[in-house]
Amino acid sequence: MLNSLTDIAPRLNSPTGTPNLPRLLLLTDETRLVDPSTHVKDLPVGTGVIFRHYNHPNRKRLATSISAICREKGLCLIISEDPSLALEVNASGLHLPEHKVLSPSNTVMSWIKYNRGITTCSCHSEKVLHLAGGLGVSGALVSPIFPTPSHSASAGLGLKALASLCRSSPIPIFALGGVNKKSANSVINCGVYGIAGIGGFVK
Repeated sequence: MLNSLTDIAPRLNSPTGTPNLPRLLLLTDETRLVDPSTHVKDLPVGTGVIFRHYNHPNRKRLATSISAICREKGLCLIISEDPSLALEVNASGLHLPEHKVLSPSNTVMSWIKYNRGITTCSCHSEKVLHLAGGLGVSGALVSPIFPTPSHSASAGLGLKALASLCRSSPIPIFALGGVNKKSANSVINCGVYGIAGIGGFVK
C-alpha cells in the first residue's frame, strides 16, 4: 500500500504548493495507531506526519519522540492544534482542525504571520477553504472523499465534488478519507496536491 501511494504522489496533477509542503500526510490516531512510532519509522523520506493524539497522558513526551524519529528519517512533522507544542518540539508545521480556522487564536495567527512553518487545516466546505486561504494556510485536508470507518454515516464527497473544490480553492488540497490502494488512482486527475490518511499508510 505504502509503495502505491508513494508512486501515485508524483503523478498528482496540482503542481503548486508551499515550499516543503509534502505530497503525502499520515495522520496519527489514538485508536487505530495507539503507538505511531513504528509506522512513522516506515514512512519514505519527505512524507509528512500530522501528530494528533490529543488525549495522550503525556502528549509532549510522545511528540518529542516522534519529532526525533522525523528528524532521523527526513520526515516533516506537523503538530495538530497546539502552536506552543509545535515550537517546543521544533516541528516543521502546525495543523488546524476546522474549528480553529473558523475561530483562530492569537497564537495560531502569530504562527502564520511570522512564518514559523507550514500550516495545514481540516476542511469540509468551500467556505472554509476560502477562509483558510485568507488566513495564509498552506494546504487543506478535504474529507471524506470516499466512505471511511472514521465517517461511517457519510457516503463521501465523491470525485466530482472534489474536482470542483480543487478548481475553486485558493490553496492546495489533500484528499482524505477512504483513499486506499484501489481508490488513490482515481484522484490523480481531480486537481489534488496530495493524499492524507491513516489506513492507506498502515495496511
